[in-house]
Amino acid sequence: MGVIPNSFVVVLPFLLPFCHFMSALSLNFTTDMIVIIGDSTSARLAASLAIHLGGCVVIKTQERCDFASYYGTPYSKKKLRQHIPKGLGPTSYGKVHRGCQDCFGCWSSTWNCQNNTLNLEYIGIEFALDVEYPTLEYDTTQESIIHNYLKHQNSVRYIYFNTGLHDAGIDNKAKVSNNHLLYRKNLEFTLQLLLDIFGPESVVWLTSTAIVSEKQPRKWRKVTSNKKVRLFNRISVDITKSMGVKSIDLFKISQQKRYRYLNQDGIHWGEPYEGFYSSVAKMIMSDSHL
Repeated sequence: MGVIPNSFVVVLPFLLPFCHFMSALSLNFTTDMIVIIGDSTSARLAASLAIHLGGCVVIKTQERCDFASYYGTPYSKKKLRQHIPKGLGPTSYGKVHRGCQDCFGCWSSTWNCQNNTLNLEYIGIEFALDVEYPTLEYDTTQESIIHNYLKHQNSVRYIYFNTGLHDAGIDNKAKVSNNHLLYRKNLEFTLQLLLDIFGPESVVWLTSTAIVSEKQPRKWRKVTSNKKVRLFNRISVDITKSMGVKSIDLFKISQQKRYRYLNQDGIHWGEPYEGFYSSVAKMIMSDSHL
């Protein structure tokens, strides 16, 4: 059995206070920060980037049903009791267990890398707009995280951002028609939150990856499709282009034949250390001049 990269280490609950203490120390002394925002595909990309950067240590991690400890702002318990607006997430696990993420494997994490000169942070946001983490001041997860947390992080160099795969399934799971119109509206809103703080020169859009339908578990095959993903990608690129944000076409890259055998479940393209995520991580390192 080989050495397990630090990127895959699960932080045990009794170590979390120590991790948060180390987080405070590290965030005060780093000179740059790279942020990746998205679902579990983005989480694997972030883990791959941590491997390629080298010397990365996990200093902070989130639990699935505890945004507040990671981001530092309490939930609004009153808002968690309110009805989920039509067309917004969560739609499955987080709908039943309010305050939790739908996604299993989208838990935010921070790594300290390159001899304490760089922080890499993965922020687990599955939807263009959702109400998994409402706070006293803000109704949505996106507002709560971007305004209460992200804008206070020092020296953010680049933010790589994606949503789409979870959004594409809302109409089938929540009985919402014309969901692509809601996606446009929701993505414009959230992207503007980022641009108001960081500007278009610091934000890079990642299109959603392709789906291999025959590898999807049968119960998920009708949730989304490549036809839907292409539509949502066209909408997202149209929006980002109009806002002056450049994009990287991960859909096109994931369709290359050399990666097809890596697809595990129709959605995920292998492990973080394997070909697809490794190639994209190297692309991001080049793009970020790391």
